[in-house]
Amino acid sequence: MEGTDGAWGNASEAVNGLAFNQDSGCFVLATSEGIRVFNTDAFQATFFRKFEGGVRFAAMLYRTNIISFVGTGDNPSFPSTRLVLWDDIAHRPFGELNFKTDVLGCQLRKDKIVVVLINKVYVYNFEQLDCTDTFVTCTNPDGVVNFSTGEDTCVLAIPDE
Repeated sequence: MEGTDGAWGNASEAVNGLAFNQDSGCFVLATSEGIRVFNTDAFQATFFRKFEGGVRFAAMLYRTNIISFVGTGDNPSFPSTRLVLWDDIAHRPFGELNFKTDVLGCQLRKDKIVVVLINKVYVYNFEQLDCTDTFVTCTNPDGVVNFSTGEDTCVLAIPDE
């Protein structure tokens, strides 16, 4: 892993995913090289973190230093069955959630983490990383999920047959 000034990388770098944070003030690109974060106000690159093998998808928690992601590629730094909770100030993971199958999606809130697998959705408490709910879904190869970001309401939208 290494950091750069946030400028775009080489021409062969592929975008694997894009996600806005909860207030749409930033977005994170998951690429074949790693993670790139951009500000939407006065559009500019904020930072880049390189991970061997690249990143399949990433999510950012508001405008904090917390990013969740899943690795990808032939020789990944992190396997596709592990959701990494990354602290960009410390430049290391502060938590990891491991599964038997590939992680296909993730949503973050200040109090919860939602993780999508092919036929299940898990909800974790953000503080202790304890699983608080599990939902069986129809086959969901695209990892479709959405989660309300308001603190007063908790609504989870997942596919069902």
